[in-house]
Amino acid sequence: IPPLHRTLRIGIATSDGGDTNVGRDILTWISSLQRHKNIEFHYFALKPVDDTPYGTRLKQITRRKYHIIVDGPDPGKIVRDTGVHILLNLNGFSKYQNHDLFTNGPVPAAPIMVHYKGCTSTYGFNSTVQFMLGNPGVLPPVDASWYDEKLVYMPGGFFATSYPEVHGEVFPIHGVEREAWYADSSVMVYCNFNHVNKIRVEIFSTWAAILHRTPGSHLWLLAMPQDSLPALRSAAASHGLAHRIHVAPTLYPFATHLHVKSRCDLFLDTHTFNAHGTATDLLWAGVPILTLQGKGYQSRVAADHLERLGLTDLVTTTFKGYEDKAAALGGEKGKKTLKKYRRVLMRNKRNLFDMVGWTADFVKAMWLTWRSVAASGGRYMHVVGGFAFERRERKR
Repeated sequence: IPPLHRTLRIGIATSDGGDTNVGRDILTWISSLQRHKNIEFHYFALKPVDDTPYGTRLKQITRRKYHIIVDGPDPGKIVRDTGVHILLNLNGFSKYQNHDLFTNGPVPAAPIMVHYKGCTSTYGFNSTVQFMLGNPGVLPPVDASWYDEKLVYMPGGFFATSYPEVHGEVFPIHGVEREAWYADSSVMVYCNFNHVNKIRVEIFSTWAAILHRTPGSHLWLLAMPQDSLPALRSAAASHGLAHRIHVAPTLYPFATHLHVKSRCDLFLDTHTFNAHGTATDLLWAGVPILTLQGKGYQSRVAADHLERLGLTDLVTTTFKGYEDKAAALGGEKGKKTLKKYRRVLMRNKRNLFDMVGWTADFVKAMWLTWRSVAASGGRYMHVVGGFAFERRERKR
């Protein structure tokens, strides 16, 4: 760990800059970091950023601190030449990852490396990534020994977004993609817009049971990818619900998709792998989410979002509890409760989407992470609530 004077240099490495969910989410985070005293920020593109308005905005706010990582025997040299102290890996095991930056090599790319956002599992033992960024909601302390990284806890929410900057306020646009089956405001419309690979047989069967228990209700899905359309329609027919499970064949235009989806009454989350970016889409649009919390990071994200918003009533832990809650909310009394949930959501949603406050917490966490390693002579400890500690590992 090299000596540090007054400036902490923080870098982000990702292939998702520009017009992607991650690329849009990090815009406000990066622009807020630029304004923090004693922080120098660098952006490392694992592939060139596109020329969309979001990519152009990213390059504008990073200015001369924008670097492209090129393939070669030592991709980490570009990072080391900037003098970055802490490098965040936003890809993990997702598309276009560059593992050579983060796996064991002769010289690490940065003294401290942190895993965040792109992949919700441990990076693995054969890496030089020492920390994972989250909070107790998605990374419970009792599970710390299952991760090869030490945990860095944010004091509040862990999810970086840029919805106020990218989307502005969301209001329904009448006449856009208006279908007959949900034109009537008295119709109960459940929805899920997750990628089809998150929809497992157990959760689809539970959705079917919910519809059978709430006569006249409908479920709105999205064929993503598009070639999943026949399979989703076939599954709906197998439950006798071909006329009540509606599958949109294509993605909605980005400029209006939140306005269209805001007509849903309740988003039914997937289990095993929750909605992440899709959850924040719906919450920003004012749609309550019912989630089934699991044990792993990837199945605890929506529950953590709901905790930030004061909506823990919408967190369930069993399939039966999930089904019963959804069915109850689909009845006449439930619709009144849903209106109450919407009011709470709209009143508290800045708790989840305040990126200026989130960035201030992130900066404090990074300073503490650096100081804990430096003060301990290079040992890595969990960083929680303003202090660092070592946790005795349990036997696996």
